[in-house]
Amino acid sequence: MKAAFAGAMLAVAVLGATAAVAGDDPRAQKQGHRLEWKAPFAEMSPQGAAIIAQALQAQRIPSNAEEVRKARQKVLDLISAERLDIDAIRKAQAEERALAIKEHARAQEKMLKAYQRLSLQDRRAFANGMRAQEERMIQHLARARERMKDAQQRSRIDAERMKREMEKMRKDMLRVTKETGSLWIVIPPIPPVAAPPEPVEPGRNG
Repeated sequence: MKAAFAGAMLAVAVLGATAAVAGDDPRAQKQGHRLEWKAPFAEMSPQGAAIIAQALQAQRIPSNAEEVRKARQKVLDLISAERLDIDAIRKAQAEERALAIKEHARAQEKMLKAYQRLSLQDRRAFANGMRAQEERMIQHLARARERMKDAQQRSRIDAERMKREMEKMRKDMLRVTKETGSLWIVIPPIPPVAAPPEPVEPGRNG
């Protein structure tokens, strides 16, 4: 869960940095306005935002992505094997985890180098922006959980209503069968609608 949250924060940070250094490109500015609500670097100088953007962009494609992919595939192969070998799976998972930790350390090292190039004002702006971004992300996830909870509650209510309607239909059919000896529900004829009386003109019979 923490790894997924960190990954989401990184993705949003990259988008925020891209928006912050949009410059004079109209298309980039349009994208920046669209992503402004989630840009954690709005208060940084253009130079500082560019430094952070460069460091973050380097993290988008892990240097050992192929190694991680192979390690993950090994874990999946072991899980799907005819004979389940828990010790082998545990070892393969440890190898995959070690590769992920190695890549995380590499990313942190790049960020450390970027921090050294920032001014005090930009460092503070970056830290404050990331704090605010994390809070927005937490609120977003909380709202998503509430929407899911509401959807599940509505589904339960709809299922209960359908159950009641089906039970009522079943009882009606049993009643009709008992009264008529037939499974067919007899619909009474609809009486014709009487035509309204013609209006009488004043003084016609006078």
